[in-house]
Amino acid sequence: MSNSQTASVHLKYLWLLAVIPLIFILPILIVIFILFLAILIIITIPEAIKQSRLSKKYSQYLKSIDNEEFFCYTNRKTSKTFVEEKIIPTLDKSINIILKEGKKVISNSNKKFLSNISKSIGPCLIKVKHGKLFRESIHKELYETIAGRIKPEELIEIIKNKLENLRKI
Repeated sequence: MSNSQTASVHLKYLWLLAVIPLIFILPILIVIFILFLAILIIITIPEAIKQSRLSKKYSQYLKSIDNEEFFCYTNRKTSKTFVEEKIIPTLDKSINIILKEGKKVISNSNKKFLSNISKSIGPCLIKVKHGKLFRESIHKELYETIAGRIKPEELIEIIKNKLENLRKI
């Protein structure tokens, strides 16, 4: 056998040098992947159970406050004083007021789950009906009023109309 034939035989089996390490590494990678999945499942199952329980409690809470109405607003400097002086005094006493200060919720009603109810950003009206939330934003109208493009009396009328729409649901 000449040198050129020997070289071609060596080149012919050169691919084995790349495949042999894969034969040993692949099972190790599979085991690592299976362990990773097992750890992921162990971590996520308790969280999923917790979320399921929380979701169930939240649904029960919503059913317990059926027909409740909420007025939500934020502590934004541009609107907080206006809302507290011009809007809140005109609302029915049966409407629950929710003030959001970041993630903190200040309310005159039961605080349980109120942060979930008032998730929406900005001022809004909320009605709970049949265990579901219905929201009407008043963000645009409020800031149009603060900017002077809508009269405060018109805003109060808009709020009353939106409340009536929510009550019809």
